[in-house]
Amino acid sequence: MSAKKDVSMKGLVSSKEAIAYLQDLITCFKAGTVCVQQGEDFVTLKPEDMVLLEIEAEQKKDKEKFILEMTWRKGEELNGDIDLKITSKEPEAVA
Repeated sequence: MSAKKDVSMKGLVSSKEAIAYLQDLITCFKAGTVCVQQGEDFVTLKPEDMVLLEIEAEQKKDKEKFILEMTWRKGEELNGDIDLKITSKEPEAVA
């Protein structure tokens, strides 16, 4: 295997730009290849059929955060039943 490669970015973007990045990610993920490039640096990923999905949503007084992380290993099989929904509407109160 070749040497470790990584690309990372942290910076302010508009909601429209963030949506565009997420849409590009979905398109690439469906195609089976995700290439992330910044300048001359790039990393090409080949997602497996099973991925470990980590989601964190946090709300504080004046700050909100949503973290999405996906990892996988070649040939790894994962088992699990996740009870998670992502929607634009809050659930109705249960009496």
